[in-house]
Amino acid sequence: SDYSHMPRAKAVTPHTQELIRIMGSTRLPNGEAKYTHSEIASCHGVSRPVVSKILAKTPQVDPPQPPERRGRKPVLSDRQKRHIMREFAKDPDATCTKIVRICKLSVSPQTVRRFLRSSGAAYAKIPTAPRLTPAHKAARVSFASEHLLAETDFSTWIFSDEKRFNLDGPDGLRYRWMFPGQEKAVLSKRAFGGGSIMVWGGIAGSHKVALVEIQSNMNSE
Repeated sequence: SDYSHMPRAKAVTPHTQELIRIMGSTRLPNGEAKYTHSEIASCHGVSRPVVSKILAKTPQVDPPQPPERRGRKPVLSDRQKRHIMREFAKDPDATCTKIVRICKLSVSPQTVRRFLRSSGAAYAKIPTAPRLTPAHKAARVSFASEHLLAETDFSTWIFSDEKRFNLDGPDGLRYRWMFPGQEKAVLSKRAFGGGSIMVWGGIAGSHKVALVEIQSNMNSE
């Protein structure tokens, strides 16, 4: 079975678990679930039983509330809402489950998610970008302009690069809550670091160079 090689529940990162919970709580206008457990599993590269186990531990609805009466106390007080926003300001990568624990709230993570969405926030992927300085950008423009004017034949060139694959988490794939007016977050790509494997590869014309595992530091030479 294809599921046999997929990660178990405890191997799924908190961010992926948050995405699974969000997809699992999404409903159609008629109240039915928008995604099946199999669809969610396929989307995130995990097995269906893993999805079912995560969603089984996620409260789907808030605890029953007494009949609505005039002057009914809100689920979250203004003070609690401010506390939630302060915690997200201190830790933008926090999950709603973590916020419930830190703020000692008596509501479910789903309630916090609804509050965040009602405030205009959205749970979105952080775009990745290389760590470029103004000098790097100027050098790239100069290189492109020079060879554009010279009509360089790049079919005789070899373009190569290295790529790091993390061993303890996703490779540059991160999600967080984005708030209105917040500066757009960009996840910088680090060239080197521990707990990972580095490979090198390249292209030349219409050909590809086989990947090679890098055992030591590399430079342009």
